[in-house]
Amino acid sequence: MQNRLLLREWVVIGVLGGAIAVLGAIAHFSKIRTQHCFANQKGIYQQAARIRVVVEGEVEFPGEYVMPAGSSVKELLKQARLKKGADRAKIEMQRELEDGQHLEIPKKLSLKKCKK
Repeated sequence: MQNRLLLREWVVIGVLGGAIAVLGAIAHFSKIRTQHCFANQKGIYQQAARIRVVVEGEVEFPGEYVMPAGSSVKELLKQARLKKGADRAKIEMQRELEDGQHLEIPKKLSLKKCKK
């Protein structure tokens, strides 16, 4: 009779151990899936951030542009297209744009020689 009790105890221990292992595996894989879902959502939120910028002056297409947050002046001017007469030396191309910013692209000043 004692052998049967030992066998029953081992069966109970084995079932409980198996259940703990299964629950541990479920917890582990659900944690990975949850982290993956949150990582995807973070990318969506970053992607959705947009800013509005107005550009005028020496560009082919002046007006309001909707750009991704973190865009630079250079990226904006690729869309607006600088004219030949734009003074590129006065433009900070790497500067990050801000929401509601108004950019005025200056014209090059031509220095004419004066006749005496």
